[in-house]
Amino acid sequence: MPESLEWDPLNSSQVFSELFLNMAQRPEKIMQANLDLWKQSLACYQQNIQLLLGNEQDCEEIVPNHDRRFRHESWSQQPAFQAIRQSYQLLTQHVQRLVRETEGLDDKTAKRAEFYTQLLLDAMSPSNFVGSNPEVIDKIIETGGQSVIDGMMNLKNDLERGDGMLQISMTDSEAFEVGKNIATTPGKVVYERKTVQQKARFKYRWLFGAAGSVFILLLGYQITFFQNELHDKTYLGKKTLVNTS
Repeated sequence: MPESLEWDPLNSSQVFSELFLNMAQRPEKIMQANLDLWKQSLACYQQNIQLLLGNEQDCEEIVPNHDRRFRHESWSQQPAFQAIRQSYQLLTQHVQRLVRETEGLDDKTAKRAEFYTQLLLDAMSPSNFVGSNPEVIDKIIETGGQSVIDGMMNLKNDLERGDGMLQISMTDSEAFEVGKNIATTPGKVVYERKTVQQKARFKYRWLFGAAGSVFILLLGYQITFFQNELHDKTYLGKKTLVNTS
């Protein structure tokens, strides 16, 4: 594990500094956005009070739920979780609006600010936390707590694999064994260009190379035919662009 880690490898602090500096120059936009947020939050509060009283028919959905993270029915049917979801989505819309309407940033900085802000907002999602995710709570009840134990064991294994740093495993590291289900024979380059190199690692790799050569030859003839058609329609000035002979 390295002795010191770069706390801001993406240099996001400079981006947010420029964002806040330009945002502060237009306080009237911040005040208007805050006022709109307060009005929407009050409407959501009143709606959830009506749901608690059982007046579902009088409630219109103030914050539509189109986010796949909130597909569980409790996010829309249970007043407590609906209030959590609506509060998060209203805050997300509020912050995105402030960043989007900030003037004075160049295009690159503005796009980076929107990107970094979205990362932070996604990390704050209530679906990421056990206590505010009804689907996780249901799973804990269904398994009698075994899902929590399995999750903690996965976390332990990921920390051990990364020597103290979180290294999340996406595959089974013990599923393959050299010489058993992973080939160890030397390969041969059968196709190569500036950005990719492909090797054949099976017994009849010459067959693959021959097929690739035929494909490239046919592709060349197709290109020649196509550019000749374009020439006939006066789209091209030269008769031949590719020589396959």
